[in-house]
Amino acid sequence: MKALKATLKKISKKKNPYSTSAGIYNNGEDNGYSDRIQAYKDNSVTALSVSDLMAKYILGRGFGELDKKIVNQDGKTMLEVATDASEDISDFKGFWVHITFNANLKATNFKVFPFSTCKAGLKDSKDYNGKIIYRDDWHDGNKKNTEVIYDAYTTNEKVRAERIKAAGGADKYKGEVVFFTMQPRLIYPLARLHAVANDADTEAEISNYKNIIVHDGFLGKMAVVTPPMIKDDIEEEAGDTDTLNLSDDVEVVAKEARREKANLKSESENFAKTLNEFGGVNGQSTILHIELDYSGDDIEKAIKFEKIETNINPDFFKEIEATCKDNIASAYGNCPQVLIKNPETAFFSGSGEQLLQARLMYQDNTEKDRNFFKNAVNELWKLHQDYDGQTYDIIPLVEKPKTVEENGNTVY
Repeated sequence: MKALKATLKKISKKKNPYSTSAGIYNNGEDNGYSDRIQAYKDNSVTALSVSDLMAKYILGRGFGELDKKIVNQDGKTMLEVATDASEDISDFKGFWVHITFNANLKATNFKVFPFSTCKAGLKDSKDYNGKIIYRDDWHDGNKKNTEVIYDAYTTNEKVRAERIKAAGGADKYKGEVVFFTMQPRLIYPLARLHAVANDADTEAEISNYKNIIVHDGFLGKMAVVTPPMIKDDIEEEAGDTDTLNLSDDVEVVAKEARREKANLKSESENFAKTLNEFGGVNGQSTILHIELDYSGDDIEKAIKFEKIETNINPDFFKEIEATCKDNIASAYGNCPQVLIKNPETAFFSGSGEQLLQARLMYQDNTEKDRNFFKNAVNELWKLHQDYDGQTYDIIPLVEKPKTVEENGNTVY
């Protein structure tokens, strides 16, 4: 969590400098932008929920008959490939696809690469479009051996034919990587969480803080005050005598004191262990043991139980958490809170009509993303060797109710 917090500023200052050593445009100053975004999302329950929800609304119910087409050498269908793509659109507003071709220049294989694995190289000409460099993990030096340099996708079939010939045939050609992006003027698009990374981090930190409170048993903590378990006179008698030349009588006294000290220390540890057994989650003690000198003879008066009051208000974080949820939901297409199970709008669950309106509203909010996705999938399909000449539409996730006209007014 600290590592994420330390790099939060880098998200707000996203730059794409060219790295001459790696031959790529970095995604962020240190090339870790997409990894940080992914980490912030993974640690925020709201971001995780709304990201998954948006991907579902982008994909809808799929493309009908196109879903069943096998478009991957691993046996994956177009629906499975499209599902991977919709998830990256939801988070990063774009996706990378690796395409292999046969000798007839038709696509035989589509595979969506994880967003953070691909980086753009310099463009060498309008027709060749440069290179795309793939690596499993750009921050793990041991992963450098996974680096593969692909040709960037081209619409020029003559160029593709030359590439295949230069590679020694279609079976030896590594293929091309195409980058579909909703922000083509940028080298890499800005992630949905870009403007609300602080909110995702705050939500995660609040959750972490609450977790610490529960595990450490801070709420409802008790203090047990007792006299010292090992008295000062025993400490003195049991001092280190190994380097002193003492009489036998003194040595016997010292040894006896050390045994008593050891016994008392064991009793003290057992006492602490017993207190811990009355502790919080996972054995974390909710009882604090304090030893204070006591001069009286009444041992019952020497032992006290005191409750440690805390000024932590359980509702303290509610407003902050609500603001974070709102901001994250806004970043993902103004997702209605009811769809991400916000307790403040739980009353919607009792109204089918209101819930339907929320779903329809979010479907409208994600229409631009869905159209981009539809066009990208159809563009890919046109390249495939099994292309059937058809263009496929996305089946909406939520079916709009039929309308009728009554006295000139539209009613559901």
